[in-house]
Amino acid sequence: MKSSQHKLHVLVDTKNLALYSGGISGFFKPLLLSWVSSRPEIQFSLVSPMFNLGVLNSLPNCRFHEVPWPSKLPRAMRHPFYDNFIFPRSIRRIQPDFVFTPYHDVRLPKKIPSVMTIHDTCFSDLPHVYPLRIRAYYLHMLRRNLKRVSHVVTVSESSKKAISSLYGLNTNKISVIPNCTKVFDCRLQEDVQVAANKLKADDVGVLKVFYVGGSDFRKNIGKLLEAVKILIFDRKIKAKLAIAGEQDAGWERELAKIPIAIHENIVFLGRIDQSQLVAHYQASDVVVYPSLGEGFGRVGLEAMELGVPLACSDLPVLHEVLGDYPEYFNPLRVEEIVESIIRAAAKGRVAPKRDDRFDPIRVQQLFIQTMDNLLMTAVNRAKS
Repeated sequence: MKSSQHKLHVLVDTKNLALYSGGISGFFKPLLLSWVSSRPEIQFSLVSPMFNLGVLNSLPNCRFHEVPWPSKLPRAMRHPFYDNFIFPRSIRRIQPDFVFTPYHDVRLPKKIPSVMTIHDTCFSDLPHVYPLRIRAYYLHMLRRNLKRVSHVVTVSESSKKAISSLYGLNTNKISVIPNCTKVFDCRLQEDVQVAANKLKADDVGVLKVFYVGGSDFRKNIGKLLEAVKILIFDRKIKAKLAIAGEQDAGWERELAKIPIAIHENIVFLGRIDQSQLVAHYQASDVVVYPSLGEGFGRVGLEAMELGVPLACSDLPVLHEVLGDYPEYFNPLRVEEIVESIIRAAAKGRVAPKRDDRFDPIRVQQLFIQTMDNLLMTAVNRAKS
C-alpha cells in the first residue's frame, strides 16, 4: 500500500492483549504481528496498558503508547472509564488516520475511519444469561460504535448473518476473518509428547475430561459441573475434570452449588502456555464445550486439529466450523451433556483433522488483504 503524501498512521487498540492471555487476545495477537511486520510503510501506534510486546517491540514502524489502567476505581467502573475517557483521549492526542479495535467496547471517534471486531452476538442472543448492568453497557457501546464505524470484522459466516439481522448492518460492511490455531504445528514436539505421556500415566483408569473456555456467563459452566457430578455419583465413572485457567469468581459461584466431594475430582491448571495446553489436550479422553453461544468456537477447532474426542453444544456456528466431528448436545440438558461425553470418549482418538479454511498463514493473509482494502478505501475517501 502506498501513500503519496505521508506515511499512513494506524492506531490499534491493544487493551485485550494487555488484560487477557486467551480468547480475543489469542486470536488477535498473531494477526497484529503479521500486519505490522508485513507493512513497514505504515506507522502503527499501539494503545493500552503495558503488556509484553514480544517481537512487536523490535519493529521500527511500531510504537507503543502506554496508558494507565484505572485500577484505583471500583471494579465495575474500570472498563467504562477506560473505554469512554482514557482511550478516546489517546486518539485525540495521537490523531491517527485510521483506528482498529479487536473488540467493540472502546469508544470510537466520529471523524476518523475505524474498523472494529464483533466476535459474537451473545449479549443480544442470551439476555437471561448476563447480569443487566453488564449486558446494558456492552450493548450500549456496540450500538454507539455501529453509528461511527466504517467497517466490521467478525469470525464466522454465522456471526455475520446474526450481526446483519440483529443490528441492521448491510452485509457489505462486514468481513469474515476466522479464528485459527497453532496447536497442529506443535503436537509432535518432543517436550509436548513427553508431558502428555506423563499426564496419561498419572491418571490411568480415569476418564480425563478437559475444559478450555473460561467462566463467562455464556460458557454454561454450571451445567458442566452438574454433568461431572452425574458421571461420578450416578454413573459411577471414575472421572476427573481438568480446567485450563484460574479458579476465579465465576468458578467459585458454580462450585458452591455442587457437593464438596466432587471438588477433589476437579483440577484448575492456572495459566498454561501453548505447549502445556497441547499436552493436556493430548492427554485427555474427551474435550467438553457446553457454551450457550459462540461466534466461532476455537476450542472445538483445537480439539479437532489434535484428534481429541469432542462433546460440544449444538450451535449453528459449531456445525459451520466443526461439521460432523463432535458429539453434539443441547447445552441446557445436563443428561445430554453426560451422554455426549460418554459417547465421544468411547470413540477414542482419530487422526488429527486440519481444515484449510483455518490455516494460520491463510487467515493472516486474509486479514492483511482485508485491512489493506479498508485502509485504501479510507485514504481515497479522505482525498475526495
